[in-house]
Amino acid sequence: MKNILIVALATTLALPAASFAKSNNDAHHGANGGQHGQMNGHHDGVMHQAAQELGLTEAQKTQMKALRKEFAPKRKAIREDKSLSPVQKRAQMKALNASFEARVNAILTPEQRTKLAAMIAQRRQQRRDHQHQGQHNSHMAAPQAH
Repeated sequence: MKNILIVALATTLALPAASFAKSNNDAHHGANGGQHGQMNGHHDGVMHQAAQELGLTEAQKTQMKALRKEFAPKRKAIREDKSLSPVQKRAQMKALNASFEARVNAILTPEQRTKLAAMIAQRRQQRRDHQHQGQHNSHMAAPQAH
């Protein structure tokens, strides 16, 4: 789970400017966009905020962008490979994510890695709180038969 969160946040950080992220997301998600296309604005904001919070230099932003460009087609190939079972896909994605995480960590300074870990922990807690709230609300909304 930690690897997935690091990869998600690192992927978010990989694109240095919202304008690039939008054009890249449009190309990545196709013309119809779907649900992912509707989230571009949110993704752009999170990406920009995370890059600012970590204080990425322009060189780091460039490195992250290149890293994301390198790994995105590999992730896509795994997701779209119909010959792989879900277990095989998870295993291959886990290995790819570990490689990506190591490369991200090599780009970041020790201080930035510490900040990234704190940001991931905070977002993980927010996700848990949101899931817990959703479960609580679903119990409250269901009528009780007596």
